[in-house]
Formats: sequence, C-alpha cells, structure tokens
Amino acid sequence: MALSEAPPLPETEGNGVPFPADRPRNGKVLVMAGVFLALLVLNFSSRNPVHAYLGGTVAASKRITAPSQTPAIQQPHHHDDENDARAPPRYAIAHYADRDDHVYGIYSIHQQLKKFNMSNHVSHVAVVPKAIDPRLKTALQDWLGKENVRVVDNTVLKVVPRNKGLWWQTFNKLLIFNLIEFDKVIMMDSDILIRTNILHWFNHGPTPCGVQAKDDVALNSGTMLITPNATVFQHMLEVLPKVSAFESDPVKNRQVDPLCGQYSDQDFLSAYFTRNQPMGQHRCILPTESAVLSSSIPIKGFQYYVTHRSHLFETVHFTTDKPWRGRTAPTHWFLCQVMREFNQSMEGMTGLPPIANDYLRACPPPGASSAVPSPRSSSRLFN
Repeated sequence: MALSEAPPLPETEGNGVPFPADRPRNGKVLVMAGVFLALLVLNFSSRNPVHAYLGGTVAASKRITAPSQTPAIQQPHHHDDENDARAPPRYAIAHYADRDDHVYGIYSIHQQLKKFNMSNHVSHVAVVPKAIDPRLKTALQDWLGKENVRVVDNTVLKVVPRNKGLWWQTFNKLLIFNLIEFDKVIMMDSDILIRTNILHWFNHGPTPCGVQAKDDVALNSGTMLITPNATVFQHMLEVLPKVSAFESDPVKNRQVDPLCGQYSDQDFLSAYFTRNQPMGQHRCILPTESAVLSSSIPIKGFQYYVTHRSHLFETVHFTTDKPWRGRTAPTHWFLCQVMREFNQSMEGMTGLPPIANDYLRACPPPGASSAVPSPRSSSRLFN
C-alpha cells in the first residue's frame, strides 16, 4: 500500500441519518399510507401514550443518532437484540516491556491503578517479546494476570531501518496499535508515576492524543491515547522500512518525506498521523500537566504550580530521574515528594528483588519546613 493510499484517521460515526431521497408522488398512495399509519399510532398509543405523542422519534433517535464512542473503522460493538443497547467500551493501559526496569515501573503503575479506583474500569496489559527473561514474565503474570501479558514476536523491529539515525528499539511500542480488542488504549512508558485517577483521558479525541514537549510539534509517546486498529498497524509495517530520521540526510529528506522528524517512535507517529491537512487540523493535545516530564519540574516557570497547584500534575514521567538508576538522587522538594509516592507504590512487590538504588538519599526528611512549601498558603485568598 502506497503512503498516499494510507488509511485515514479513524473518525467517529455520524449523528444523523440521511433523509430518504425517494418519496411517493401519487396522492392516493399518500392518503392510504397516512390512514394506515394513523391506525397504527392509535392502536399503539393505548399501550404507550408517551411514545404515541412523540411519534416514536425519541426511541428511534436513541438507537440511530446517539454519538458513537467507537471509531467507525473499528470492529462494531455487539448489540443486545432486545434493547439495541451499546456494549460498554473496552479500555486498557498498555506497555511494552523487555527488561527489569520496565517491569519495576509496571508494578508501580498497577498499584496506582488500584489506589485510584481504576482497576475495575481498565485492563492493564504488558506486551512482551518471546525472548523476555522468564522471571520477568512470571512476575508480570502474577501481577496482571496471564491473560494480560501478551507475548509477541519482533514484527516491528524486523522492518525498522537500523542505519538511518533512528532509535529503532523504541519502535516496539507500535505493537500496542494491534491490541484491537480494545476501543481505546493509553500507551504508557513504564517509567511513569500515576498520581491520580486518569480515566477521563479516554474521553479525549480524536486519537492519537498526547502531550507536546516544550518547543516541539511532536507528541510525546510516553503517554499517548490511541485507537488500536489492525489496518493502521499493518500499514505502519509497510511504511516503516522507508522511514529515516530527518537529519540523517537533510538534502534528500527536504524533497522526500522521511516520515520521522527526529529519531524515535514518537517522531514517526507524529509524522504518520499528520501526513495530510485534515489530520493535522484535528489533532488532540493533552495539557502539559497530564504527563509532566521530571526534567521540567525544577524549571523556574513550574515553581508556582508545583508549590501551590501540585494537584494538577496527574502523572510524572521519569525522563532523567529514573528511580532504578544509581545516579538518581533528586534534591528538589517536589521531585522528592514524587519519589516518595513512587516508593510507596512499590511496597509489597513480589517476584523481583527490590530496587537497589537509594533514590531518596539526597531528599530532606519528610515534612521538613524548608523542603516543602505549604500548598495551602494561598487558600485564605479564596475563603
């Protein structure tokens, strides 16, 4: 399939139904039809006067014109034959994992899903390679359930070029686009701390939907809401062999679209889903605080918000402050608070040894007056 023939971005179903083009033109036929319809309405009104008064239009509109929560390109939901009710959408939070640090983060995320009452509403899925360490696979199965640990081959890495300036290892996350049993999936890196309930993310669209890093047009794929789709996934596999980092050959790539602004999977996804004007005009951008980067927290412009509005930060992406790395030892008070939240989320972990790095070693003691400004210091202004 050529790039120009790529499947369009999934669009939601329409809310209206076309008005019939063909109408009876014979007056007698119209009269007879009207009399027959009136008899039907009178007969039914004795059993359901409200329905007769509305002419049945309310019930019909509920069946036909209710906004769809599933893209039209998706496989249809099953309907109940009696009341034509739409089955609830299926949601998931999914990761690609192939090494220890990935698995540590997945345990934390799993615990936070429980803590913030999301576990009963979303599946928690780990996509892993066939060659994953058996002890990691066993740990994931114990935590998430065997049905939520999906073993895959290296379909994506087989087709990603290795010599065109790409971070080719990160492209394995694209396998999550093939989880087509789900209506929407939050594709999430495992080095992320969930700090609150994020189920409302599934209301965003169109997909993909993600956060933009500072001065960047690309969406950050660390946390990205997507709509899995087998056709889109297959087309990605077809175009990936042609992908290259833009700067790998600036002269050539100014004339031929390399489908990748820089070097990673997020650069490819951002290029892929903006390859024509309609796609680019209907992008969905999450606010920065939905998935703030840990490297941004110490920046001057963030200090008011981490001090007085820390509740805004729904997730924190450990970009430069990964707890399992030996050099990680933050001193910024809010990063320390976030690390303590992560530390609590790791309590009770089984199947793996604890994280060796003491990532809290440089943090002031909890509750130290010089370390944590009071988040309520401005509340008197609004009382």
